[in-house]
Amino acid sequence: MVRRKKIIWQKEIVNYENFKSLRVLKFERYDFGGQKLPDGIGKLVHLRLFSLKFCILGELPSSIFNLPFLQTLDLRVLCGLKIPNVLGKTKRSRHLYLPTSPNTGEVREKLRLHGLGGLVILDGFDSSRHEIGDLQEFSNLRFLDASVADNKSLSIIIDHMSAIWQNLHENILRIRETVSISSEDGNVLLRKILSCGNLHSLIISAKIIRFPPYEEHFLQGIVLLTLASTEIHDDPMQTLEKLPQLRFLRLLSESYVGKELICHEFGFPQLR
Repeated sequence: MVRRKKIIWQKEIVNYENFKSLRVLKFERYDFGGQKLPDGIGKLVHLRLFSLKFCILGELPSSIFNLPFLQTLDLRVLCGLKIPNVLGKTKRSRHLYLPTSPNTGEVREKLRLHGLGGLVILDGFDSSRHEIGDLQEFSNLRFLDASVADNKSLSIIIDHMSAIWQNLHENILRIRETVSISSEDGNVLLRKILSCGNLHSLIISAKIIRFPPYEEHFLQGIVLLTLASTEIHDDPMQTLEKLPQLRFLRLLSESYVGKELICHEFGFPQLR
């Protein structure tokens, strides 16, 4: 069990004038006890890195986004975090880690990422909570971890991977159960996914039913593939065992509902 310290803020926790040259500030694994961060953090104008990784915090003050030199912002908290929709103010951001826990309450307005065209790392993008149209600005991306909840967003991300994000060194794409790729139209989208040569890690939790037969251009760069609740009826191994770079394959619950799987002696040349 991970121990977390609970912070009880005083009205004035620090004299910010004594820390005006601070470059790095990390609150990690802290429970803020339902309190907000003090607005005074916005006075630390020389901050380059600010982290709340694994913290328990409900809301961010908007003053955080006025920090003119902020390059790394880690918001991977353990509970729903309310974020002011002004992320675009941190125009020097290079590394952005978004929370994977849902926002508190109903998502009425998607979080905008417009103005962050210099991002090199984008971790935790979620098409159900973040504006998909802003991704076209990120031509410098080298790492992406994205979760998609609808067909349109999935198609857009695959298009960007093929045309805009040519500098991607690593990416993780998570396709949620709300995506439809088992219908006739969905099968066209599935083949589009499989034809993307720039995919590295793919996690599919949506129904597939029938996995397409192997074609030479399928998933040429894929290293990790996870299938969960895909309900594939026909043995997919004849396709999967031919993927040239596949090192890790995970077949989770309800991924395959057929009777048998056949693996050939010389299949999966890179599997570990």
